[in-house]
Amino acid sequence: MLRLHDTHSGLTEPVVPEGARSLRLYAVGPPARHRVHLGDLRPLLLADLIRRIAERHRVRVLACRVTDGETSADDMPALNVRPPDRSLRADEVAGPVAGFVSAEDGSGAVLLDPGLRDGVVRRVRAGRLRFEGRELPAGRDGGGAVRLREVVEAGLDPLAVRLALLGHHYREDAELTWDTLRAADATLRFWRSRVATWSEAPSAPMPAERVAAIEDALRDDLGTPRTLRLVDELERDESVAPGSRFEAFLHLDQILALDLPAEIGRS
Repeated sequence: MLRLHDTHSGLTEPVVPEGARSLRLYAVGPPARHRVHLGDLRPLLLADLIRRIAERHRVRVLACRVTDGETSADDMPALNVRPPDRSLRADEVAGPVAGFVSAEDGSGAVLLDPGLRDGVVRRVRAGRLRFEGRELPAGRDGGGAVRLREVVEAGLDPLAVRLALLGHHYREDAELTWDTLRAADATLRFWRSRVATWSEAPSAPMPAERVAAIEDALRDDLGTPRTLRLVDELERDESVAPGSRFEAFLHLDQILALDLPAEIGRS
């Protein structure tokens, strides 16, 4: 089961207790009428990863996005962030999580309510994001803050932002630049070309131990930097059959959500 660091208790614990099969996830989104920038997207990506991994463990997740009013979600599909099951205003949130939502005040926190009798709510928070030296605080407008549209206009795949952010542990402050986005874009395109090539090879079982190690890294407080290093090592390992790597990359993309099969059949 996925274990996460609770910023309130300081403990790293399972997102749900053993045997539990449901979780309410609240992503505290940017305020209404706010020009969404890359700093706002990082906590929403965090919520998406938690949701995807929990659901892989057969936990039923009710994903809610909380704002102070209507807010644009246009960037979410481009980042492969799945839409919430419910969109709520802060004053519509009930139960033990309500007070925490009000306290967060659009700051980009992710709140997890596993429905425990003691009313425990786990709080998870993404680190700060800087772009070309400029801080992009979640939920706050900033002059010159880079938006996803500008990344696309620069000729880069929007999922390069997702990959670049996955290269940093979610709790650490992250620094992105146009160079890091271009590098992520190149990696993304290369991996997709490799998956397309492998798709033409005979099918073979996934390398179970390698995939398990990658999944363990994800379950351990979302260790995405280690995850990407292990994925890169698997891509380079010619001792693993192409068909095996193909199956592994498709399997892992259900969590990473980088559209790795995108080039299959296009050559």
